[in-house]
Amino acid sequence: MSRPTKENVEDETYFKWGNKRGNGVKNKDVQFYESFTYKGVEYFLYVRVYFYQAGDFETSIGKFVRIFETPTHEKKILIFIEFTLQCVSGAIFQEEEGSK
Repeated sequence: MSRPTKENVEDETYFKWGNKRGNGVKNKDVQFYESFTYKGVEYFLYVRVYFYQAGDFETSIGKFVRIFETPTHEKKILIFIEFTLQCVSGAIFQEEEGSK
């Protein structure tokens, strides 16, 4: 998640940490989590999610690989982007053409 700004400060009230997984190895002040809840939806580590940003044409599918909070209380999620839907639709289209 991004740092709170004037635009998204109210979103912080919708956020709640889930189960704590442990502390960091190099930096003991970093706290890792297995899940979090945002706006009533619970998200878990290794779950696949669909990403869309308003104004963007491209969408993507990724997986949460790390959920953690820094010593300065910043909430962060490391996401592995598996593929974009544009890549998938291109592959499906090519497969359909090849089967004719």
